[in-house]
Amino acid sequence: MIQNFFSGHFSDIAWCGSLYLCIIVLTEKMNLNLADKLALLLLPFLTEILQKFNLLPGTFDWYDILSYSLILVITIRFFPHLILKNYEKA
Repeated sequence: MIQNFFSGHFSDIAWCGSLYLCIIVLTEKMNLNLADKLALLLLPFLTEILQKFNLLPGTFDWYDILSYSLILVITIRFFPHLILKNYEKA
């Protein structure tokens, strides 16, 4: 079970997490607009959908969708300014 997790899901979780960290930095340094943020935040989901319809090489997996959703919720929870425009940093 652990080997399956690391061979099949860990790399997807890691790239999604690193993408969201990059979005946080870009938001703070370049002041991205909401459309740009949403496009980047939804990129992992788009790649899974493209895999589902064989438009991108890879394997569609509901566990990846679930893990992307969990990472997105955690990211927005700790960095609400990714979505909310009037959020002020402490």
